[in-house]
Amino acid sequence: MTKVCSSCKEEKPFELFRCLSRSKDGYTGRCKACIGIKDKQYNAVLSDETRNRRKDQIRAWRVKNPEKVNKAGRDYYARNREAELARIKKWREENKDRVSETSRKWREENKEYFYAKVEAWRLQNMERVAAKHREWTKNNPTKVKEGTKKWRSKNPDKVKTMDKRAQVKRVENLTNKYINDLFKKQVGVTSIKVPLGLIEAMRVNLFIKRKLKELSA
Repeated sequence: MTKVCSSCKEEKPFELFRCLSRSKDGYTGRCKACIGIKDKQYNAVLSDETRNRRKDQIRAWRVKNPEKVNKAGRDYYARNREAELARIKKWREENKDRVSETSRKWREENKEYFYAKVEAWRLQNMERVAAKHREWTKNNPTKVKEGTKKWRSKNPDKVKTMDKRAQVKRVENLTNKYINDLFKKQVGVTSIKVPLGLIEAMRVNLFIKRKLKELSA
């Protein structure tokens, strides 16, 4: 739907007019552009004292009417969603340091709430998180290696426990690494590359020995 601006006489859609509940159609007679021009002209001739007094009045009204302010903001966002998203994105790109510092400060002041929200989101998006982690790990092998090395140096006790558990699993599952290490230990050579065929043969042999031991027990 459209209407004609009483100032520039151009026909424009309703979203280009300000809301005005007391008018018949719910919008101002002049479009936003014309009102903006008039406001700039008026503000240009105001004294600093008058300008500051108007700002104080507006600020005081907003404090007394938070519900009206929030509703007006939501309504405006709903009518201008695409433009607002573009404006917000542009502002964030131009103020990255400010955004980063504000976010960091908020997280510090709301740690429990923040981590609870993050954990809830991760649980609801486990596949997405796993895929993102695999992609990042694949694209950042150096960072992964450095991070792992740093973590292991800071957590020696945890590393020992994890290594013991990993070794138990390797033995139980007769993994290639376990058989490879076992063969090198038996022949007394550490630099040899054990063929996969030999590893598979040793795996079958060890599996048979285990089964025979279980049957004779």
